[in-house]
Amino acid sequence: MPSVVELRSELVKRKLPTTGLKGELEKRLREADQKVQMAGQREAKRMKTVMHSIVDEYLCPITQELPTDPVMAEDGKIYEHLAIAKWLGEHQRSPSTGLAMGTMLVGSTQVRNTLEHLVKSGAIKGDKATAWKQKLKDEKTVKELRAKAEHDAGAIRELAYAHATGKFSLPKDDVQARAWYGRGAALHHVKCMAFYGEWLTKGIGGEPIPTLGIVYTTRAAEGGSNLSAYQLGVAFLKGKHGLPKDTAQAKYWLGKVVDGSCSEKHLKEAHVEGAKTMLNMLKELVSW
Repeated sequence: MPSVVELRSELVKRKLPTTGLKGELEKRLREADQKVQMAGQREAKRMKTVMHSIVDEYLCPITQELPTDPVMAEDGKIYEHLAIAKWLGEHQRSPSTGLAMGTMLVGSTQVRNTLEHLVKSGAIKGDKATAWKQKLKDEKTVKELRAKAEHDAGAIRELAYAHATGKFSLPKDDVQARAWYGRGAALHHVKCMAFYGEWLTKGIGGEPIPTLGIVYTTRAAEGGSNLSAYQLGVAFLKGKHGLPKDTAQAKYWLGKVVDGSCSEKHLKEAHVEGAKTMLNMLKELVSW
């Protein structure tokens, strides 16, 4: 506990009365400390409000998130590069003002550096900072996958899946996904062949090419894909995609799905159950 002399010395520093008993002096100093603390809290709250107002100016109007690759568009707004590029590919107006706008985009390294400093220093916290850090992590992952994709079919498949589903903060893009699946299929990656065959057959991410789709679906099924085995079984059962109705072939491929002999199991469980139903139906027809 401070002595009376120490209390009076501290009160002098704060330009407060130093008369009275020790209890009075302690109370006076305690109240002064509380006022200082409250003033500090108010100032911190004010600064936080100001900081969030500044940060909100950097939010991409399309994604409503802090951009990791900020660019300035002709409307003077800051956007996430991929988001505004996609927008301008489909529209000829500003997503912020609704007015006609050109397609010129200018990179904003200064904004990127400012955001990085604010996030790393802790000035920006909460969901916005967490999302920004995750996007940076995803950005690094995608960069590494692209480097591996030069010689690794597994990395190609990861990139295809990411474009198809929006994983790693990438925008969903069936055209890009189909192109990556095609690259993996050319390297005989079973899952890439399976999805490439399906997308070619169904016309996902581009025009349907069922003949080529069945070629890749067959290769994938022979390579152990239960997804492709299921699709071949259904195609032979119904006579689809240029294949004839063939009960024996349908039973063969559906049987591989049901007995679990396919090495690459990436078919949804609901479809596995569907394969069981179709196979039982075929067996009943034969016995009848």
